[in-house]
Amino acid sequence: MKKNDIKKTLSIAAAVAATASFATANNVHADTVTNNQSATSVKDDSGIKPNQESTQAASSSVTQAQVDEAQKNVNDTQSQINQNQQEQSNVKQQISNADSQISNIQNDYNAKNSQVNDNEAKIVDNYQQQINNIQNNQVNDEKQDLNNQISDLNGQVQTLQDQQSSSSQSDDNSKYTNVDGETVTPSADTQKVLDKIDTNADYISNLYRNGLIGNTIGNSHARTNGGHILSDTYGVDEDADSGDNYSLKAGGDDRLILDNTTTFEEYNQDNVINNKLNDVDPIKNGQLTTDQERELAIIVADKLNNTREKLGLSRWVMTEKDFELAQQRASQQSAINLQHNLDDINSVFGGVYGENLALAFLHKGDNFNDVMGYIDASIAQLIDSDKGSDYGHRYNIFNQDGHIALGIKQVSNDIIMITMDWFDSDDDNGPDLLALPAQLKAQGPTKKAIVVVDNSAKIAQLKSQIADLQTKLANVQFNYDKLSSSDKKNYDNLKNEIEVTHTKANNARNTLKQNSQASIDQVAQTKAGLYNTLYDLQDQMKTLQDKLVLQKTKLVQLQDELNNSKSDNNKTDNGKSESNKTDNGKSDDNKFEDKTDNGKSDDNKTDDNKTTDDNKSDDSKADNGKSEDKTDDNKTTDSNKSDDNKTDDNKSENKSDNGSSVVDTAKQAINQSKGQVDFSDKENIIALPDGSKLVNLYSSNGLVRYSATVLSDGTVRNIHEQLVHKTNDGKTIDITQGQDGSQTVYDANKDNEELAKTTDEDKVVVNDVKKVATTPEKKVEVKAIAKKAEAPKADAKAATLPQMGEKDNNEAAVVGLGLAGVAGALGLGVLNKKRL
Repeated sequence: MKKNDIKKTLSIAAAVAATASFATANNVHADTVTNNQSATSVKDDSGIKPNQESTQAASSSVTQAQVDEAQKNVNDTQSQINQNQQEQSNVKQQISNADSQISNIQNDYNAKNSQVNDNEAKIVDNYQQQINNIQNNQVNDEKQDLNNQISDLNGQVQTLQDQQSSSSQSDDNSKYTNVDGETVTPSADTQKVLDKIDTNADYISNLYRNGLIGNTIGNSHARTNGGHILSDTYGVDEDADSGDNYSLKAGGDDRLILDNTTTFEEYNQDNVINNKLNDVDPIKNGQLTTDQERELAIIVADKLNNTREKLGLSRWVMTEKDFELAQQRASQQSAINLQHNLDDINSVFGGVYGENLALAFLHKGDNFNDVMGYIDASIAQLIDSDKGSDYGHRYNIFNQDGHIALGIKQVSNDIIMITMDWFDSDDDNGPDLLALPAQLKAQGPTKKAIVVVDNSAKIAQLKSQIADLQTKLANVQFNYDKLSSSDKKNYDNLKNEIEVTHTKANNARNTLKQNSQASIDQVAQTKAGLYNTLYDLQDQMKTLQDKLVLQKTKLVQLQDELNNSKSDNNKTDNGKSESNKTDNGKSDDNKFEDKTDNGKSDDNKTDDNKTTDDNKSDDSKADNGKSEDKTDDNKTTDSNKSDDNKTDDNKSENKSDNGSSVVDTAKQAINQSKGQVDFSDKENIIALPDGSKLVNLYSSNGLVRYSATVLSDGTVRNIHEQLVHKTNDGKTIDITQGQDGSQTVYDANKDNEELAKTTDEDKVVVNDVKKVATTPEKKVEVKAIAKKAEAPKADAKAATLPQMGEKDNNEAAVVGLGLAGVAGALGLGVLNKKRL
């Protein structure tokens, strides 16, 4: 929009004042123009009203050209309104586009800022995980060291406790219990057996060193055979069908059970012995250990060797390697199933001369001596089970020489596997396990502890150390000083990388924020300019709408005058001259005579909306029904005017009953709209062409004028509030308060269309808003710039990005090193019109 156009549109108020003077040109006052929300109210002192059209003088000089010109003015103004509406629509669309751009900038900022945070978090988490690993390794190493120390001390305590327990064990076997838990006093024979049993020694040592194994021929009870619980040979029955003549008498094992050879009292004595054997090589949790399985294998092989030797046969040899191979064979499922599977046998031994397989059973609660009895029973069956058959078990036992691999293996909770395999062993030089029994016998009886050891003080000291270590263990924390030099260097580098990452992320966030905020500010500034343009267009629309109302009113008036003139020219009135016709439209000479000094006639001046009665003609007289029209200095006399029309049109119509009703209706509506108003007595009513009444009321202090349009049906619309200012020289200025809060000042005392110039001296600060002081010498449109910019400022504030300070905690961030900035100039292509 060009500057001249801006000046033109901003001065439309003056043009409206001129265009609206369709009645009496000399009576335009400062309060005759109201630029408000949707309509302009015009007060015409001549007071032309619809009910007066038939009473005006018929004299008129209105031409069709004037009507056409008025119609053209209406059409032109309507075109300007249409163009204004289109321009407003365009500006609103550009404002909407600016809002979308701000939203896009914010969304882009949020997305990029989130990406920065995510990347920062990923990098920091990676570094932090490495730091945590270093810390955890240091803590775990320290804990492991403490646990090792605690474990070592617990081992020492256990050793001391075992020593103390063993040394304090009493050899007093005077009291034991039977199976019912009753106390039994050992007999002398029983005591001899008890004296041989050493619970601190293993089972095989008790057999061979303490004499619990021996010749039991003729008496199998240990109590009466010198304390032998176990026989040292197996008995062999002679059997011609077996293919040999071997026969050997041997005693049995003392099973220490109740049988047909013992009494109940004897059984109680046997139970005392058995109770003590429970403490010899105890079977823990019902599972034999490898050492216990080796003991059993050596005892069985030695008994077989003793039997072979008494029959004149050679003794077998079994090395540790032979025993291990035997244990492998005993673990194979084919052996457990008592199947001689050559593939399995060859996979272990590479080939054998013979194999015997047998099973033995054990029960929960059995002691080592019980298990030995079960195995002996199975071996005895192998020797004598081949009577009259060719199974080959007896044959293998008495005919195979050299190395034997004898296995004893617990393969389940209640099954023990017994295997015998004879093969060519390549371990001829290995130590012979079967030599152990003779070696044990040579060592003599086991020695029992005779000195009671008290380790309580040492145990207490060790337990105190353990407690201290456990306290340290519970409070182990990361200690940088305990890191190795390489770990310290790595740890420091990782910490530094985290700080660098946070710094880069903060820089990226700040740059992104600054660029985004700059773009938002630029769009917000453009948006503020668009709002100013929109406000200008809205102000122009109000002025154009007011202008259109007046132009349409004038068009109707001119059309009526032209129609009346045409009608009167076609009538003859009993020879009366044309000069006596009623002038309903008033002569051209009596219209718009506002070109006198200051646009006012001396006789038609009004002061504060009070009208004089100068429009009445002092010289108007009736003469024989003839009317004589005289004009004297803009005074008009209509001698044919009826009495009802003698009222001065510029006086307020609130003197009539109808006027009073209209005023009351207007006051009631204003009070409802503006709140309770203290009105003064000053009021006027203007009849509009459409039959409605424009009511002007004033506050008691005279500073505010209220206007309302009352329709014929009592409906009130277009309620407006105007500030009224009087200058020192008595001139009146209306300040129209717009819907957007802007103020438009009209000085009806000047017709100058150029905007008054303002200087810095003319500006005053009101609530931090610069406004232009209004003076009688200036007609200026004062727009409260800060008020107009309120919407864009609010938008800009809403669009202000959140503060993004340094992220000390650095929870999340991306180091998007090298993020692109947000686009700069938006180039909306709108006129950023600066308002005065």
